[in-house]
This record gives sequence, structure tokens and C-alpha cells, in this order.
Amino acid sequence: MPDTGFSTMDICRYTGIPYDTLFGWMHSGLVTPTLTKPHGRGKRARWDFRDLVAIKTVQRLRHAGVSMQALRQVVRYIKTHLDIEQPLRECWLATDGHEVWMLDGKQLLSLLRKPGQLGLLHVLDIKQTTAALQAQLVPLPGQQKASTTQASAVQATGSRSVRAVGSGIR
Repeated sequence: MPDTGFSTMDICRYTGIPYDTLFGWMHSGLVTPTLTKPHGRGKRARWDFRDLVAIKTVQRLRHAGVSMQALRQVVRYIKTHLDIEQPLRECWLATDGHEVWMLDGKQLLSLLRKPGQLGLLHVLDIKQTTAALQAQLVPLPGQQKASTTQASAVQATGSRSVRAVGSGIR
């Protein structure tokens, strides 16, 4: 019967994480294999895809500067206060290297410095901003004869002069 999931060596290959590092994370309980837990000699760990997501989440948070102590604190807070069993697989997390936030609905929740405090988040939709700006722009006089292809190229590259309409900017 073929093995299901991923071996520990597969995980190391896919993520680039050294075996000793992954073993340390597993030994500390930060990440655990779902399919098969290693027990004694010959019983090897088997990981599922969600485990791979959790491991990659830890890796990315560590590369961003989040300490192991802080990661454990984040996981403990989410499990205790928000009743989410596998936060590294299930939560949308963000960091600046000093603080870790979790997106809870439409709010950011601080998890380290002031655990449980809501933060403000202003998400900018660049596609919407671009569309709104393009709707305001009109070609300068003499450029009106440009073909549709040229007009598309102008919008894509911004290489032609344009005049803002209704904004007072020239």
C-alpha cells in the first residue's frame, strides 16, 4: 500500500527547511504531523498538505523576524482565546517582524504586544484605484487620433502625456 501524504524529507525538500530545524519545531509541538506521529524506531512521521501549510507559515514568520517564543505565544493565544485548534493552518496572519496580527473578519487582532487589541487596517485596492484614474484621464489635444492599440499602450505604460479631468491637476 503506497504511503499517503509527505515524509519529513519531502517536507524539507519542498520548503528548504533543514531537517534539524523541522525536527526542533516538531519536538517543541509548534508543528505536528497529522497522518502519522513518529513513535520509536522505524515509525516515521507522515504529513498532510495542511501540515505543509503550517510549516511554511512558521518558516515565513521566522524569516520575517518573529521569534520562536513569539510564535508559541501567538499559537497559544489563538487556541485559548479564539478556540481555533490549528491556527498556523487556518488563520490569516501578518507581521512586521515585531507584532503578529490575525485578520478576524474585517478587523486586525494584535497577538503579541497587546493581545486581543483590535487594530485599524486600510486596504488599498490598486485595481479599483487604477480604474478610477483611467476613467478621469483624457488624451491631450492632438492625441485623439491615436488608434485603440496606442490608447491601450498608453494606459498600460503611462508613457504618453495625459491631462487629469476634474481634479485640478495639470
